Amino acid sequence: MTDIRAMIANPEKDADIYWRTGFLAPDPLIYVETGNSGTLIVSDLELGRARETARVDSVVAMAPYREKLRESLIGVPTLADILHAYLQDAGAAEAPLTMPGATPARLVDRLRALGHPVALGDSPFWAERRHKTAWEIEQMAEAMRQTERVLDMARSMIRGASVRDGVLYTDGEMLTSERVRGFIQIELLKAGYAGAPPIVSCGDQATLPHEHGHGPLRTGETIILDVFPLSQQTRYGADTTRTVVHGVPSAEVVKMHRAVADAVTAVLTHMKAGVDGRDLHQRVLDIFESRGFRTETVDGKPQGFIHGTGHGLGLDIHETPRISKESQILEEGDVVTVEPGLYYPGIGGVRIEDVAVVTAGGYRNLCSLNWDL
Repeated sequence: MTDIRAMIANPEKDADIYWRTGFLAPDPLIYVETGNSGTLIVSDLELGRARETARVDSVVAMAPYREKLRESLIGVPTLADILHAYLQDAGAAEAPLTMPGATPARLVDRLRALGHPVALGDSPFWAERRHKTAWEIEQMAEAMRQTERVLDMARSMIRGASVRDGVLYTDGEMLTSERVRGFIQIELLKAGYAGAPPIVSCGDQATLPHEHGHGPLRTGETIILDVFPLSQQTRYGADTTRTVVHGVPSAEVVKMHRAVADAVTAVLTHMKAGVDGRDLHQRVLDIFESRGFRTETVDGKPQGFIHGTGHGLGLDIHETPRISKESQILEEGDVVTVEPGLYYPGIGGVRIEDVAVVTAGGYRNLCSLNWDL
């Protein structure tokens, strides 16, 4: 037996094993693939359901191996021990294994101690995961439709707020980042989507790209709304950002927003299979520099355009490829975010994010929500 690829992972947390098996479970499972044949090794708890729904060639019970190992091992058998016992029965007692780089070191060490040379693979572990099928793209398109619908509801909530001493109020209560974030999460949950808490950040908080936001929202200040849920049914995600200002934005914010919008447009205009993501990222930098928006460190704090232009999207919110300073050629079937931003303390933060499918001759934008400030 040669060319064995193996995984020990939790399908609810690891997209690679879920993508390959189509089986969700809350605990780590074992998947072994030799050539074109894949076997899922599960506990008795999951055995019946796995045999009905998993997209694998065979499903094997973990329990007999566990019982056999308890007789010969001191201590509780690990999943590495069970994988080794299965491979012994398959005539591959010391066969080389290729496993994901995210495999826990203790399991890799244990397999090596049992005689298996272990090589660690790239991410994604299955290279085919990068190129999305028509079905996968439609799942993300639907996720984007639901996300944009709820994001627009949040924008309307902010737009309709009243002002007291510069702070926003709705229904007589202060409008806070936490309140808007909770509203977004509840509405998405009703539609079958959940995930990490969305970003609702205001003012100087919005100059920190991954600041989730806290406290009152204020009129005249930039508010970044970044929403990135996953479908609870299909596990495919959406990711989109809009920036708004309640009241009248400053002239500098208007100028920033126009520059960011032009940068998104430039990236999409030049996007197609075969283009280097580094070149797209450089276009964004050039636009910002030409408009007077420098990226630099002031008083120890980075400001300007301080992150990459985009990233892959799928079962994970961040996947291959990246659109950044690093060279990476875009390929047909990639689904990527385009999300340049500008961040200046004392002025605010502006980010716009759309999601596009890379095609042979260009792109398909999965977003339709306007970029209005």
